[in-house]
Amino acid sequence: MRQARTQRERLHALPESCRPQSIEDGSAIQAALVNQLNEPIAGWKIGSTNIRALELVGTTGPISAPRLADMRQDGISGEVIFPILGARLYGIIDGDPLSVCCRAGNDWLLEQFGAVYSAYFEPVAVLNVHDIEMAVDELTRCADRGIAGVMIPTYPGEDHPYYTAAYVRLWGSVQDFALPLCMHVAACCRGPGQRSIFAKDWQQPGTAAYSTTQDDWVRRLIGSMIFAGVFERFPGLNVAIVEHELAWAPYLLKQMDTHYTELSQTAPYRFVGDRLPGDFFTTNLYLIFQEDKLGLDALLISIGVDTLMFGSDYPHAESTWSRSQQYLGELLRGKTPDDRARLTRDNASALFGFDL
Repeated sequence: MRQARTQRERLHALPESCRPQSIEDGSAIQAALVNQLNEPIAGWKIGSTNIRALELVGTTGPISAPRLADMRQDGISGEVIFPILGARLYGIIDGDPLSVCCRAGNDWLLEQFGAVYSAYFEPVAVLNVHDIEMAVDELTRCADRGIAGVMIPTYPGEDHPYYTAAYVRLWGSVQDFALPLCMHVAACCRGPGQRSIFAKDWQQPGTAAYSTTQDDWVRRLIGSMIFAGVFERFPGLNVAIVEHELAWAPYLLKQMDTHYTELSQTAPYRFVGDRLPGDFFTTNLYLIFQEDKLGLDALLISIGVDTLMFGSDYPHAESTWSRSQQYLGELLRGKTPDDRARLTRDNASALFGFDL
């Protein structure tokens, strides 16, 4: 393991016999690596992002400074901090307890990343959308403190679909604050077919199949918002689809446009002029990719470069850290300097408010 770490091997490239078989195994290996290497191991995490694993490797204190050092090693100038640990609560609790946890988590993010190192980090707040009044209040509170965006569930539950009028006040408030609305992988509320893969269901039968098909939920949310006319009513509302890669999107674009034109009885809301559902991918929907060259090449042809951006997924095991520059070199081979700048810097800077 030490040799693999030193040589920057990816975890999935190791022989099966060398891989930890549980979170406990992974945490123990991490602790041993810390002692032997005498350096932070963020970016090559073997255990899970849970409190016990973090405690074992000594990373539960202030983390901005060591994180910044890892960014510099990887050639990264700025980082959006998504509250994915907080978002995983969507699959466990709801109601007032969820709102209280969101508030506490948002305070922690702002304390860790919104002060001394604010030039390098842009934190995103997490909201409980099952109580719109409280969600708008928390949005306002965090916006006043300088938050860079807000996260809501990718799947809000069968009783709270995003095509209903219940969200009008939230859409308008997010638009007024000019903040991106983020939907992150593995941030789903409880409901039929859902699994809390990072909290309690990670070893249940069928979890791998669920985990590899989460674009199903993001396609539903995009369709719900577009066909309800959300982006036409709120043209300044920008949605960032985080960590779902890209290859599902070209097919969805085609299907939405086909249904709108050829099965119009299923889409009673009609857009102004000759606009089609897929057009909103060039104005309001931003897609964040990591290693999906197939999807990237297809979307650059169909929608262009302005709403696509790279993310390394640091510090998770599947992250491109500390070889992001190598991955990007292969991924963007043949792209123009202008396209490379937009995909790796300019688009993210504009959406999340970096001053790089």
